[in-house]
Amino acid sequence: MLIGHRRQWRQERGHTTAMDSTDTASTPPLDPRAVFFDEARARGALWTIRDSDGELASSHSGDTRIVPFWSSPERVRRFAHTSRDHLSYDVVTIPLAEWRVRRWYPSLRRDRVWVRLNWRTAQATQVEVSAEEFNAQLFPARRSRETKRRRPFR
Repeated sequence: MLIGHRRQWRQERGHTTAMDSTDTASTPPLDPRAVFFDEARARGALWTIRDSDGELASSHSGDTRIVPFWSSPERVRRFAHTSRDHLSYDVVTIPLAEWRVRRWYPSLRRDRVWVRLNWRTAQATQVEVSAEEFNAQLFPARRSRETKRRRPFR
């Protein structure tokens, strides 16, 4: 897995080697969802950005509001420095312990907001998930315990 992260790091920066082109058949491409959730859990936090009025950065797809979150401070800073529209935004760190108990998850779910994972300005395709799916992927063990509790007694 570490080799895959290094390859992704090189590709994000435009660095490639002869090894990158020859070993792709033996190594499947990284799933951006898995990278995001593994990295966020390992770091114990999420990151997003907000403007000087405290509003979170967001975009819209039809009637759906989409809020970006990043799995590392380096990723969000790289985005903020390459996006002219977001240069003045502040980085917000959200410890995972606060994600569920504070306003983050409940308000995103209530407002039917979707989440964009590790938003990059140059990325051709964006990975977006519902707030419910985001939370379930972020806390997979908790999801299975809640599911077990809801099963009817037999």
